[in-house]
Amino acid sequence: MNLFRWMDIYRAICDDFNINPSSDYISAVILSSLSGEFKLPHRSNEINVVGNGPELKDILTTVTKRFAIVADSAISIYYEELGCPDIIVTDLDGDLSKIWNCKGQGTLIVVHAHGDNIKRIIANKEHIDRRVAGTTQNLPYRQIKNFYGFSDGDRAAYLADYLGAQKIFLIGFDFLKPSAKPGSNLLIKMKKLKWARYLIAELAKSRRSSFNEGEVSEI
Repeated sequence: MNLFRWMDIYRAICDDFNINPSSDYISAVILSSLSGEFKLPHRSNEINVVGNGPELKDILTTVTKRFAIVADSAISIYYEELGCPDIIVTDLDGDLSKIWNCKGQGTLIVVHAHGDNIKRIIANKEHIDRRVAGTTQNLPYRQIKNFYGFSDGDRAAYLADYLGAQKIFLIGFDFLKPSAKPGSNLLIKMKKLKWARYLIAELAKSRRSSFNEGEVSEI
């Protein structure tokens, strides 16, 4: 993936979800005033990327514990089973008490800016400081990076690739059985999962790897 290719995909996503790119840009500008520079954490050549599939709790009891990047929707279960991960990727609609608790224990929090979470960014400004990294799905702005990806899970996979992981293990990704949050639109969630599957397949292709869906998939 490169930025030119991503922007073509981003425009298609905006059309599909009726997203206003200007709102995404404004969100990134606001986040840039609060967050710090992205600093590469200590990492392994093998990274677990954890999504919030319906069988996640059982799956976590069987996987090898590695450097872990966790999508915020999965943090409650991951925290209960394994404690704090190395990185949490969030747009601030997950379990914020656990997210900020993990930040206090050294977890890198990567906050994503998009038009629909401007209010959440502002509401959490006391937690978003120079130890928090920021991402955007629009053009990068100042220290706000674009590692590619749309939803937290596939964006976490792209981040693992950016960190140089030789092996990325997708844990608990289920593109057919959404774990919808209370009050969320199931049809929208299914559409997001289709995009997530497409983007992860594109990532696997760029890594010259196959993408075989399962409870644990390696790309």
